[in-house]
Amino acid sequence: MDDPFDRHAVDYDAAWGRDPVAAAFRDEVHATLARHLPPGALVLDAGCGIGLDALRLQRSGHRVVAMDASAGMVAQARARGVDARVHRVEDAGSLGPVDAALLDFGVINCLAPVAAAQGLAGAVRPGGVAVVVPMPRLHPTWTARCLARGDLRGAVGRLRPVVEVPVAGGTVRTRYLSGRELARAFSPWFEVVEQRGLGFFTPPPGSRLGPALARVERPLRGLPLLRSVGDHLVVVLRRTAVPAEVLPAAVGEGRLRRRRETRRAQRTGEVRRLRVLVLHLTDGCNSRCAACDFRGPAGGEALTAPVAARLAREARAMGCGEVLLTGGEPLLRPDLEDLLRGVRLAGMRPTLLTNGLLLRRHAALVARWCEEVVVSLDGCDPASYRAARGVDGFAAVQAGVLALRAQAPGLVVRARVTVTAANQGRLLEIAQVARDWGLAAVSFLAADLEGDAFGRASAGPGDPVLTLRPDPQALRRELAELRRALPPGFLSDSDAALDRIWQRARADQGLEAPRSPRCDAPWTSVVVQPDLSLRPCFFLDGGGADARRGLAAGLHALAPRLAALDIDRHPTCQRCVCWARLG
Repeated sequence: MDDPFDRHAVDYDAAWGRDPVAAAFRDEVHATLARHLPPGALVLDAGCGIGLDALRLQRSGHRVVAMDASAGMVAQARARGVDARVHRVEDAGSLGPVDAALLDFGVINCLAPVAAAQGLAGAVRPGGVAVVVPMPRLHPTWTARCLARGDLRGAVGRLRPVVEVPVAGGTVRTRYLSGRELARAFSPWFEVVEQRGLGFFTPPPGSRLGPALARVERPLRGLPLLRSVGDHLVVVLRRTAVPAEVLPAAVGEGRLRRRRETRRAQRTGEVRRLRVLVLHLTDGCNSRCAACDFRGPAGGEALTAPVAARLAREARAMGCGEVLLTGGEPLLRPDLEDLLRGVRLAGMRPTLLTNGLLLRRHAALVARWCEEVVVSLDGCDPASYRAARGVDGFAAVQAGVLALRAQAPGLVVRARVTVTAANQGRLLEIAQVARDWGLAAVSFLAADLEGDAFGRASAGPGDPVLTLRPDPQALRRELAELRRALPPGFLSDSDAALDRIWQRARADQGLEAPRSPRCDAPWTSVVVQPDLSLRPCFFLDGGGADARRGLAAGLHALAPRLAALDIDRHPTCQRCVCWARLG
């Protein structure tokens, strides 16, 4: 065996399992981890060694995914009854999502920290935690012991950028890391929420005085100066919801380059770089909204789970990091778990757009696999919800939101309100309901009452759906009230976005000419429909282009339409209720 850790696996238990100092350190790590774990959590032991942490987590009632890059360590873990596998931390994303990850006792010091952070970011769900236990640069008792022996080189060894550390007859390249260096490497995927020092008074494992000194230092480990020094640090990092710009797919691709690529796509029609992939998973829906004709159960979609995963991988190769899962109602899909898993393991950030009626039933799946959730909330009580959505679903949506927040407190859940005459006058009350339910933000959108994007034929004169048009003058006052009343950050719409709702209402009443928004969505995103046909956006027709031979081939078929598209003059764009500036 050439790997020093493979050889070290044989005597690791004596050095770090049965040693009293190491046991005291392990107690502190698990006490810290326990404060951040829900009952029965799914934990990734990333660098499981011989399985000591995994066994302890299992005895505490948690489910464990155990891995280590050393085949020798994995063999020892399996001999102890741990279902471990040989796997690198940098590739941990293929094993998630999990509620938490543990990287214990210096594993991070033997890795490239940023690559390890990216691997764990792909594995840990938003709101979950990673407990990382690095060896820091400053270790007072180590330094004092080396100086007492006259070993000046050893005393300053941890301060060097890279050190070759002896392990089982070989050496391992090691980077000692301060807490600040670790936080910087894990940002922006994680934020530090807790840090404690281990062994600032206690000698390293093997000392006879170690257990007594460990008891002395225990209450001091979180103090400002002492939490940054010692034999190890215990650092708790919480997984954040990361903007697409900073995910690995977009690393190195600056805003100027994206804009240049978007302008090229607008000029030629050829889309080579995607920002967002929209998967319209089904036309089935369990709501009965008057402005939408999507109805009934899911079934018969050509956009199957394997196809969705393949398209997600292809989009990822085109620089895309975000995927929107929409419908109809995506939660009606019977293969929901396969869909979510395939998209997430393709390296994408799934955002689920849902009416919320089935959210309680699927809360665990959504919490595990999705990066963000947007819930349609068009009423503030059962009666107003029924008037807007056509079903008695207010209580079901509330129960689903609360179940999701209980599963994943850190998951971003937002409300989206479609503005019609059915809820005009009660928009602020709906926003207050979203706040009371603990949602992160609320946004508002004008209803598309005339187009065919939601399974309807285009509305003509006398169509009852046109009675849902809101009153422009009253709407303007109500939108202004929203601006004043809602706290900064909770209302996610800009002034221009709210003005667009009012302008659309005026255009619907013939009080002003319809105006196209500034939008580049057709050249930066694509919508894949259940039959695999493509749309440049929700509202524009794709002219027969499809993704049956792959995403790149489908986008190539769209190119002539995109090259000829003039958003300012296109009648569909002039009626648009939704737009995006992505490039």
